[in-house]
Amino acid sequence: MDELLDVYQAAWNEQPEGTILYGSGDTRDSLAGLADRMLKAFLASDFARPQGIILGVEEELRGPVIPGCPDLLGRVDLIVEAEDALIVSDYKTSRTTWSFDKIEQSSPQLLLYGELVQAFSPLKPVRLQFAVLPKTKLPTVQVHEVECDPAAVARTKAVVQRVWNAIKAGPNFYPNPSPMNCPTCPFRGPCQRWSG
Repeated sequence: MDELLDVYQAAWNEQPEGTILYGSGDTRDSLAGLADRMLKAFLASDFARPQGIILGVEEELRGPVIPGCPDLLGRVDLIVEAEDALIVSDYKTSRTTWSFDKIEQSSPQLLLYGELVQAFSPLKPVRLQFAVLPKTKLPTVQVHEVECDPAAVARTKAVVQRVWNAIKAGPNFYPNPSPMNCPTCPFRGPCQRWSG
């Protein structure tokens, strides 16, 4: 733990004062406290000691997943071969705990990772999971399983295929206004000028 915090502090200390813009209420010291709490929570969790054979950490995988599309490139956080399954874990930090909607919105990433890892252990089923570490006062690692539902996999592949076909077809612009994104969007001008 001390070594992890030393590395964290060294990275902060390399940054000249004034080059980091802090969020409301954040300071170098408050973020150091948060890092301390989050690292302790992670080290206390089962994820710090995976059960099984670790096949990959931050493993970059590339392969054909969708016919007619370029190879898919993914960076998988953790791949473990357990007795009963191949477990693919994606680590996330978050300001809050994840809702069911957030898990559902994020699941296509894991579904595609599941397709990429099939060759690692073709005789075992694949289990997909998010390990979420919220940046809360008392953080704990929360595990969210994502079902390898064939219909959801097919839908995700169809979405990717459709996006790739649109890219190949040439420049397309569809406004997608959002109160959250518009103020900082670099395409705000073209979006407002788009007449249909």
